[in-house]
Amino acid sequence: MEKSLYIIIFFLTITVVPGRVFHFSSIAYINLALLLFFFVGSFWTAYKQILFEGEVDSNKMIGSLSLYLLLGLVWTVLYLLLLQLDPTAFTGIDAGSWKQNFTQMAYYSFVTLTTLGYGDVLPQNHVAQFFVYMEAIMGVFYMAIIVSSLISLRLANLKKKD
Repeated sequence: MEKSLYIIIFFLTITVVPGRVFHFSSIAYINLALLLFFFVGSFWTAYKQILFEGEVDSNKMIGSLSLYLLLGLVWTVLYLLLLQLDPTAFTGIDAGSWKQNFTQMAYYSFVTLTTLGYGDVLPQNHVAQFFVYMEAIMGVFYMAIIVSSLISLRLANLKKKD
């Protein structure tokens, strides 16, 4: 993971500088793709370390929360990519660059992930609706999986001590 982190930082640096100087619109897609790769890679690395080995302690609980936050950030970047492709994909989002919309989409992503659904931001096409309900389903399943994994890991550790 360490090498891939340096590679991502290198490519982000290469894309940020020309993006500020020349204002290429395709730079936004590259930045978002790199950000998506970073969040998915971080999620996958942490997932393998947190859920299936070791004892259940405060570190594992904090790691589980971190996974949940990373899951919300993955969906945030997916929504930002969707907004780059189709600026009318959501209502309730101000028009702007992905950097300006990041906080609004992160808010929307976490509202959807937790299945709160305030209704202040709404998907407007079938692709956006698909992403939204998939995130809600993943949020519910994540909670079920994390709780069952931590309980079974705790029970397995208790049986080993006996």
